[in-house]
Amino acid sequence: MTCVSDPPQPTLPALIALAFDQLVGALLRHVHESGHGDITLSHFLNVLRFVSREGVRPARIAEQAGISQQGISLLIADLVERGYLERTPDPIDRRAQIVRWSAKGEVVARDVEQWFGECERAWRAAAGESAVEGAITTMDLVARGGLPA
Repeated sequence: MTCVSDPPQPTLPALIALAFDQLVGALLRHVHESGHGDITLSHFLNVLRFVSREGVRPARIAEQAGISQQGISLLIADLVERGYLERTPDPIDRRAQIVRWSAKGEVVARDVEQWFGECERAWRAAAGESAVEGAITTMDLVARGGLPA
């Protein structure tokens, strides 16, 4: 079969999806090369990106990730076993738990933050300040629900 015309220009949402795939793939390679080869894409996308030093309830992680509390519980248990997270009782409601970084997890979190900073600096150098600022403005509006997704 032959193509009558040039392929269509990709839409902005399609480009965002492709960029996300590239970014996540590069991030996972970086994390693995940094000595944390046991972290999976599922760990990162469904749990680790929602964890903080202060801690978060597993129910909140499930809500943010859009998966069941049972699924989140399994992933959290796996990350606790691997030493990246710890669970503690919630000081406000002792029946609930809080998930936070362990010392090993904080090393990964700091490394990922540094890697994201390096990416942004490289993008600013390659695409220019105004292009990156425009992308930040657009993505912030989409992320906050100010533009349709």
